[in-house]
Amino acid sequence: MWRPKPARRGADLLPDATPVYLTFANVNAARARWAKSPASALSAALVKEQWAGLAGALLRKRWGRLVEVVTEGWPQIAEGEVFVALTGLQTVPRIAPQMAVGIQFGARGAQALDWITHFTGLLQREFPATRSSRERYFGKSYYLWQGEPGLDICVAMLGDRLIITIGTTPMMEIIERYREPERGTLSGSDAFRAVCKRLPANADWLLVVQTGPLLQRLDPFVQWLPQLRLIAQPLARVAGIGAAETLEADRVHDRVVVTHHPASLLPRQPVPATVLGRLPASCMACVLADVSPHEAYEVVAAAIAAADQREWLKAWAVFEAGWRAAKVDLDKDVLAMLKPPLVFAVDWPESQSPHPLIGVASSKAGPLRECLSRAGDPSRLPLRWQMVNDWLWLSGSSESLARAQNAATNAASALAARLRSGTLAHHLPRGGWAWLYADMSRLLQDKRDSVTSAHPLTCTIRRRGSDDVVTAISSAGVWLNAWLALESWMAGMARAPANAEVAPPSATPR
Repeated sequence: MWRPKPARRGADLLPDATPVYLTFANVNAARARWAKSPASALSAALVKEQWAGLAGALLRKRWGRLVEVVTEGWPQIAEGEVFVALTGLQTVPRIAPQMAVGIQFGARGAQALDWITHFTGLLQREFPATRSSRERYFGKSYYLWQGEPGLDICVAMLGDRLIITIGTTPMMEIIERYREPERGTLSGSDAFRAVCKRLPANADWLLVVQTGPLLQRLDPFVQWLPQLRLIAQPLARVAGIGAAETLEADRVHDRVVVTHHPASLLPRQPVPATVLGRLPASCMACVLADVSPHEAYEVVAAAIAAADQREWLKAWAVFEAGWRAAKVDLDKDVLAMLKPPLVFAVDWPESQSPHPLIGVASSKAGPLRECLSRAGDPSRLPLRWQMVNDWLWLSGSSESLARAQNAATNAASALAARLRSGTLAHHLPRGGWAWLYADMSRLLQDKRDSVTSAHPLTCTIRRRGSDDVVTAISSAGVWLNAWLALESWMAGMARAPANAEVAPPSATPR
């Protein structure tokens, strides 16, 4: 049996400035484990629904058959690692991504050769007016198909890997590193190594985004589309983002997302578990975080300004004008008397409407109560307030405030008591500067979504050195992981001088 010389792993074949890299260490084993997990049924239904419309559009443009050959062919070839990488972004003569796909076929070399013959023959039949040729670079031959202007597809076999690229540049870069391993590779990138160091070594799949190279590729589009600056500005604060998932038998064992910062940032303090005892058991979702009131206020103000909605801006202006009319300095007289942690919850009793419930600890409960009293009768304000011991609670419902007061005095009526009796009690986070819980069955209110609604979501964000490590537990958690990790710094939650000293990371296990 023909066995080609094994090639190095995908990260050793790609340039060090690769913006996006996704790899499956053993794609067949991951597929087998994923097929047994409860979330696979939901994902398969969503993909099938979305693919139906996309496939119809592709078929009308003669691309559907090509996509079908790739999606149906790679499982018959793969025998080991499969990687997908975005290596660049072409703008001239047309906008097109430069991508590379690597499939390790191992002992299936004959099947890989048959697939190449089938794929290249299909290109020639479906697009007879285009040009195809055999090219050589650094002594290695590859198939080149030149389609529409600026759209090239290359196929080559390097060792025990089938390499497919969009664009000739990615193929040349891979061949260079295949022949000369000393060239700069992705595996040698500092940001890449820092992110991988904090991800599980036995992960079934791993995604790494190097934000510096990615922003360089997006820079022309940021100039053309100012809306992209809302994404580019927070991305510039980190050097890399990583995500990984580990499957075990018929369940997801671990999901992790990390953000690697180029400069030291002050670590966040873990939110005490006792805070859960202050929330009423009727809360269907809550977020707890070590966020200063000043910080939260600035984030809300920036979000309203960025939304540019006239009604929102008007309501915000009326809100601030009300404090001035009461001769209350919101910054000095109110926010300065508050301290972390900050709690935002959705209070949703059975057969009633949901109401927001916001709580924040106070360092000076007495003076704060006197100051708020000058703003007017709490029952007449759009957002009612109530001091419960040393905490300030805000809500649009007086019933929610009453339930918060009852939870503070009666441990049995608190959310913590309900969570301890739940099936996910052993998965609850034991610490972290941000903490999230959501009862998916109540929030979604969709009986068809049985896979997601059957599992509440618990999530925690911990600080390790200069990174935020996110762990979520639920069938929907994998989709929320990236959002939570990005929000942890997009909202400006970690602002510190570049030379700030970092305290030792918490010893709380993940």
